[in-house]
Amino acid sequence: MTSDDFPMFSLSSGAFPARTRLEACREFFGAPMVGLEFAPRDVKAYGVDVSFGLLPEIRIGRGRFRQFRIDRTSERIAVDGLEDFAIIIAGGGKHSAIQRGREATFGAGQAVLTTDAEPASVLYDEAADFIVIQPSRRALSALVPGCDDAIARTMPSDGEALRLLAGYAALVQRNGALNTPEARHLVATHLLDLVALTIGIRRDLTATAEGRGLAAARLAAIKADVDRHLTRPDLAIGAVAARQQISPRYVAKLFASEGTTFSDFVRYRRLERARRRLIDPAQAHLAIGAVAFESGFGDLSYFNRCFRARYGSTPSDLRRRQAYET
Repeated sequence: MTSDDFPMFSLSSGAFPARTRLEACREFFGAPMVGLEFAPRDVKAYGVDVSFGLLPEIRIGRGRFRQFRIDRTSERIAVDGLEDFAIIIAGGGKHSAIQRGREATFGAGQAVLTTDAEPASVLYDEAADFIVIQPSRRALSALVPGCDDAIARTMPSDGEALRLLAGYAALVQRNGALNTPEARHLVATHLLDLVALTIGIRRDLTATAEGRGLAAARLAAIKADVDRHLTRPDLAIGAVAARQQISPRYVAKLFASEGTTFSDFVRYRRLERARRRLIDPAQAHLAIGAVAFESGFGDLSYFNRCFRARYGSTPSDLRRRQAYET
C-alpha cells in the first residue's frame, strides 16, 4: 500500500491461500529494494505479517515473524548492490543473526545490527513482534564512522537510546501523519540520531543528537504515557517523569520546546477525548458529567469552561448539533 505522505509496503502471509503463500513470501522478500532469500523452517507453521515505511535515508518496519529464515546471499549482493544497515529489535522470542562468522542471539528488547553489503542470515523461531530500522550506509557512516564494527553483536535491552528508538519508530508507524517533506525529513533525522546513539556516535556529534533525536523520542514517549493514563485524576508531571526516569523539570523543558506546557497538553488531550465521546452516537446516553469525569476532569464547571474556550461551544451544544446533523 502507498500514500503520498508516507509510502509503505506490506505483506501478510495469512492473506494468501496455502498453495501460493510461499511464492508470495519469496516474491516479497526477493523484491529489488529488499533483496533477501526467504525459506520457511516449518512449512506448516511459518508466518509473516510485516509493513515498511519509507523516509529519507531510512526505512522503518514492524510486524510479526514465525518459523523461517531470511538470507542475504552473495548472488543477491552482486545483482542489486544494496549496502544499507538494519537494526532488528526483537519484541519477544529468541532469534539469531549470522554475519561475518559471528552468531548473535537476541530476545525481547534486544537488537542486532546487520548490513546488506555482506552475506548474512537471520533465523526466526518463536512468533514475536519485531521492529526494524534501516538507515542508509551514507547517512549512518557520517554519524558513526566505525559502525561496521557493531555488526552481529547483540545490543542489550537496558540501553535508553535503544528503548526510545523502538518506541519512537513504533509511534511513527502507527500514526503515519507525515504529510510534508519537512515532517518526513525531521522524523528521519530523529531516527538516525537514535540509531547512532544506540550504536555509539562520534563524540563531537553526541550533544546534537541528544538534543535533537533523543529529545524528540523522549517527548513522544511522554505523550504516549499521558495518553495511557489520561483518565486518571492523579495524572501529574511528577508521576510521568518518574515512569520515564527523568526529572519533572526536564519534562517541562521538553514541552516548552514546543511552546506549550505539560498541563496544557494534558488538558487538550482530555478535551479531545471528551469531544470524541460527545459526537459518538453510541455514547449519546452518557450524561455530560459522566463524559467529563471519564475523560479525566474532576470538576464539571472547569470542564465546561475549558471546552467552550477550546471549541467555541458548550458540550451540550456540540452534542445537539451533532444529533441534528446525523
